[in-house]
Amino acid sequence: RVSLEHGGYHTPYLNETLYLHFKGYRRIENLEEYTGLKSLWLHSNGFGTIENISHLHQLRCLFLQRNALTKIENLHGLNSLVQLDLSENA
Repeated sequence: RVSLEHGGYHTPYLNETLYLHFKGYRRIENLEEYTGLKSLWLHSNGFGTIENISHLHQLRCLFLQRNALTKIENLHGLNSLVQLDLSENA
């Protein structure tokens, strides 16, 4: 699992930080079980859409810089968000 690469836990909901940067991903997906995330690093991939993260109610920091985003959308439900980096997108 990706969470283990940076000292995370096997059990997804126990992880507070998840590093998924520089992976070449095209879609944000399979994060349903990571409900305890407070920091999510998704920068430097190929995301064209912000999706599948509205269930991350504890998320405080979201890093989406250097992707292919053209529209800010689908951030509903992220009521704890205090830091959002969307710099250097398309």
